[in-house]
Amino acid sequence: MMNEIEVSIGGIVEERRVNTMKRINSEVEYVVQDNNDLENMKLLYEKLPLSKYDRDIIDSIFCCIQSRNEMVEKLAYYAGMSDALEFLKQ
Repeated sequence: MMNEIEVSIGGIVEERRVNTMKRINSEVEYVVQDNNDLENMKLLYEKLPLSKYDRDIIDSIFCCIQSRNEMVEKLAYYAGMSDALEFLKQ
């Protein structure tokens, strides 16, 4: 029973985090601008005359950066939520 409750609460928290990130990505002006800039840079990158080997290395670097950023985003959200709960307990 307790495991089901924890999973349910975890799912709700994760859903809220995802919705918050979607809102930030579509409503916060400088984030929207950064996302647009990133799309433009991707188009430029795709036009570069790179070998498959070089492109694979660069793509792997991009994937690692994106993965790390997503994990840090999750951890920061959860840390903020934990801090807010601790503050409310006081």
